[in-house]
Amino acid sequence: MVSLTGFGGEVQGETAMLQTGGPSAVRIIAKAHDILSNAQVYAVGGVGVAGSPSSTCWALTVVVRYDPSAKEFLNRLLDYAEPEGRLYAVAGLLLLEPDQKRRFQTAKFAERSEDRVCAQFGCSSLISRFETQVNRLLEDGAKHLLFEKLPSIYETVDVRRPPSPKKR
Repeated sequence: MVSLTGFGGEVQGETAMLQTGGPSAVRIIAKAHDILSNAQVYAVGGVGVAGSPSSTCWALTVVVRYDPSAKEFLNRLLDYAEPEGRLYAVAGLLLLEPDQKRRFQTAKFAERSEDRVCAQFGCSSLISRFETQVNRLLEDGAKHLLFEKLPSIYETVDVRRPPSPKKR
């Protein structure tokens, strides 16, 4: 258990709070839901020049490992989120229900397969099709999206969609 001592008491780390449960864990899980619900970029692993952990991968790790209602949340996310959030939902559901892989074959997502996804892998950003990223998840799995050791949310970076070019 990670704890910090100071100012007359101990402050538990996020992992310890999640393992203990209670109101603190509920708040952390709610933060993870909010991050995934508002994902603007499908950021995989370390991002940027420093390879900083993305807040979306932090959130997915929290949901998959500690959220007792993870399947219900991820299924709802699959219905209402932007394409980037839907990809995290697919990844999370594949991790929680690996035997349900057929559910995510692109034929099932025909109406969404052409959606454009803003993705970032390390320092590289790209726009790709939703179908392409789902196929990657089906082929490679999604374990690479989870942190082995959960970093603090304060050690992560939010990755935002780049602004659209201005029309002249």
